[in-house]
Amino acid sequence: MKATRTLLLAATMSMAATAHAAIDADDIFLNGFEQFTLTIDNILAWCSINENGEAYSPSEVFNQGTVVDLNAAPLTGFIWGHWTGTDGDTGSGDTNQTTTVTMTSDRAVTACCPFPNGSGC
Repeated sequence: MKATRTLLLAATMSMAATAHAAIDADDIFLNGFEQFTLTIDNILAWCSINENGEAYSPSEVFNQGTVVDLNAAPLTGFIWGHWTGTDGDTGSGDTNQTTTVTMTSDRAVTACCPFPNGSGC
């Protein structure tokens, strides 16, 4: 069973109002937004990966609802394979080199750039 804590939210309009909400102890909030962690696994580092146009971080926190753009390219000697865990992954991998992850929960994605014969991922 998860521990909960009470968060006191105060809003000022024409009249002051106070609301209480129970949240999970491991939830992260910043500026009123719940935050989630995106973990990217680059199998054996055979891909060059960009996250929102910049070099990726293996683990990064984003506000709920943020759409993270990912791009992967194989390093010399490898070919593009697939992503798993992205918005475009229907269960058999996402073969688009450019894809997205919408942060509605903690997400884990994997990039696969195998050898030219397809082995390695």
